[in-house]
Amino acid sequence: MDCRHVEMKLNYDPEKVVPMFETFHQLWIAPVRSHTLPPADRTNAFIVGDVIISPECLPDIIGSFMGYISGYSLITKTSVYQDKLNQKIADTRLNLTSMPRSEDMAYGYCYTSDGYEAKNTPIIENGVLKNFVLDLYSANKTGLKRSDTEGGFNVIDPGVKSYEELIKSTKRGILLCRFSGGSPSQNGDFSGVAKNSYYIEDGEIKFPISETMVSGNIVKMLNEIEDISKEVVNDGYSIMPWVKFNNHTVSGK
Repeated sequence: MDCRHVEMKLNYDPEKVVPMFETFHQLWIAPVRSHTLPPADRTNAFIVGDVIISPECLPDIIGSFMGYISGYSLITKTSVYQDKLNQKIADTRLNLTSMPRSEDMAYGYCYTSDGYEAKNTPIIENGVLKNFVLDLYSANKTGLKRSDTEGGFNVIDPGVKSYEELIKSTKRGILLCRFSGGSPSQNGDFSGVAKNSYYIEDGEIKFPISETMVSGNIVKMLNEIEDISKEVVNDGYSIMPWVKFNNHTVSGK
């Protein structure tokens, strides 16, 4: 983002946006429709399996994680990552960056609310927690370094496998496209309802699921990444791949 100008400009390029939605349809919508089963074929299920989180849903998970490394949690010393700076907290393939100055975003910010210049800031590098997200007040209260970002505009680096390979390698699990749940507990436990989501078995998307609960632990799941897709979706405010996690409890229809 060029901060030399006062006005803010949207960075959407129509030539890039249209292919983005075409890719989204080809990789997500079309396969699901082709494998949807009629209601009579649906069965009740309770499994511990894989969860593939879509680029639409992943920002919610990342947002919950960011809460653990931000001001309130660190000031009150309730963060599970309180003493984890520069330590491994995730799979080594995970790279997460807050990029408010990225030209690939539709929007962003040049300055923090404290008046400091904002900078693109690595949060997790190769699984290692590199920075907390602290404003000036939080930094003074904790004695930790003020960050160059206020968070948001998050980017996760793509992996090497395709979205189709993530689906085909799944014995039993779900494609999680939307998640409705409360804030995770202090230790990272979460549970909620999977919406607009689909059951996967033997490498195929079988049918949409309803009244289905998903539970897990954010701290553990960051270390239980099986694969990250090479495809990403840029919605203008984040750039996210599909990420496949192991060992989540799924119960419902």
